[in-house]
Amino acid sequence: MTAVKYARSIGLNNIEARVEGLAQNLRTRLSSLKGIEVHDLGEKKCGIVTFTKAGANPLEMADVLRHSGINVSVSKMTSARLDLEPRNLSALTRASVHYFNTEVEIDTFTKAIDAM
Repeated sequence: MTAVKYARSIGLNNIEARVEGLAQNLRTRLSSLKGIEVHDLGEKKCGIVTFTKAGANPLEMADVLRHSGINVSVSKMTSARLDLEPRNLSALTRASVHYFNTEVEIDTFTKAIDAM
């Protein structure tokens, strides 16, 4: 109930705008990195940012990031066959932003991805 009250005090429209802005910033930053391809589809995108890095295994990337205190998940074709199979993608790294994330965290994240 506390989370609902907190979200209402901020306003759902404000939360949505914040998440969309952070996610777009992350997409832009990732797209500027060598070897990174962002794979998000759709006219209206959410706070989940999916990407691959040339020559990198998404599961291994997730493990390295997790050891650095950065949490991501991985979508594998076996769990998203209708989406990934037609695009010939075996797996994607998924980063999710929320309204409480900061620009500094996005900077830290993109630097970690670039260093891999």
